[in-house]
Amino acid sequence: MAMAEMPPPQDAGAVPLAPDAVLAWVGAHAPHAFYSSRFAPFTTFPRDAIDEALWSLSRAGLVEVCDWQRGVGQGFRLTADGQKAERGHREPPAPAVAAEPIDDFAGEARRRLLEPSAPVLTPLIAVACIVWFAFGATIAIRSHGIVEYLLGNSDPVVAWILGRLGAVSGSSLLDGQPWRLIASGFVHVGVFHLLGNLVILSLLGRFAEAVWGTWRFALIYILSGLGGAIVTMALSPMEQDAGGALREVLIGGASGSLWGLTLATVAWLVRNLKHVPRDVGQDWIRKLGIVGLMNLMVSFYPGISNYCTLGGALTGLAVAVAVSRIRGRLAESLLAIGGLLAIVALLAGLLAAGMSWQEDWQEVKAHHAQRLRERAEREARKASDLPKRP
Repeated sequence: MAMAEMPPPQDAGAVPLAPDAVLAWVGAHAPHAFYSSRFAPFTTFPRDAIDEALWSLSRAGLVEVCDWQRGVGQGFRLTADGQKAERGHREPPAPAVAAEPIDDFAGEARRRLLEPSAPVLTPLIAVACIVWFAFGATIAIRSHGIVEYLLGNSDPVVAWILGRLGAVSGSSLLDGQPWRLIASGFVHVGVFHLLGNLVILSLLGRFAEAVWGTWRFALIYILSGLGGAIVTMALSPMEQDAGGALREVLIGGASGSLWGLTLATVAWLVRNLKHVPRDVGQDWIRKLGIVGLMNLMVSFYPGISNYCTLGGALTGLAVAVAVSRIRGRLAESLLAIGGLLAIVALLAGLLAAGMSWQEDWQEVKAHHAQRLRERAEREARKASDLPKRP
C-alpha cells in the first residue's frame, strides 16, 4: 500500500479529528484491513484520537471490525453504508465521541481487552493454590489421612490439616488470628473443590485482569474473598453435622473471590459493551455465562457456604464501583480510596456486630472457652508430671 494513495492526514491541531478523514483512510486501505497502530506513525494524530473516531464510525454503522492481530490490534473495514459515504453519497455523522465521550479508563480497558498482555496475577494465584494444596497433602500423608484429605471428607484429621493451612473458624478469630480471613482463600477442601475453582479462574482471570488491570484485579480478588469470609463468619459461624450436633464452620476456598471477580467483570462489560466490537462483546457474554454456571455448580459442592458466595459477590461489585473511579484526577481518586476504606470498615463492623449479637456466636464462645479450659488442664497435668528438682 502506497501512502500516496491516501488522503493527506489532517493537522493534529484540527480538533476534533473529522470522521470523514478517518473514513477516507479506511477506504484507501481497501480491500485490506485498516489498523490504527500501523497508520498513526505516519500522521500527526495520536493513535487514541484515531481509535475514538473509528469507534464513533463503528457505532454509526459506517465501519466494522474485521481481523484482529496480536501486537497490532483491531482491524476495521468499510460497511456498505460506509462505502457509500466514502464515495460522497451522504455525509458521515458528527463524531459520536464528541456527544458521548468515552472516559480514559474505558478507553484504556478496551485497548487491554482487544490487545491483552499476558496475565500476571491469574497464574500466580493458580500456582499458589496448587502448591498450598500439595503442602496440605504432605501433612495428610504423614497423618495417615491422605484419602480423606483428597476427597474433602468431614473428618477431624482433615479439619486439623485445613486449620494448619489457614482455614478460618470462629475459634481462630477469638484466638486473635484475623489473617485467616484472607489466607483461607488459598485453602481448598478436597481436590474436586480445587479443580473447579482453578477451571473458573482460568476462564475468568485472563479477561478480568485485562480489563481491570493488575492492581485493580488484585483489590477485587482479595477484598471479595475477605468479604465472603466475613459475611459467613458474622452470620453463620455454626452448622449441624450429619448427626444433628452443632459444630463450628471451617471456611476454606476461593469461591468468594471468584464470585466477586465474576460480578465485577460482568459490571465492567455491561458498562462498556457499547465501546467494544460486537463480536468480542458477545463472545465474552457467552464465556461469562459459562463461568456463572460453573460458579453455581461449585456452589452446590458439599460444604460450600452460600453466605460466602453472596458476600464475595456483593463485595466484588462494590469494590469494582470504587476502583473504576481511581484515575488520574486527584479528587475522584481520593473519593474512590475513601469508598474502599468504607467497604473494609463496613465488613469489620459486620463481623464485630455478628460476634456480639449473633446467637450462634454465643455457642462459638462457649466451645472456645471450654477448649481453653481443657488446654489449661492438659498443660497443668504435664507440668505436674515433670520430675521435681531437689
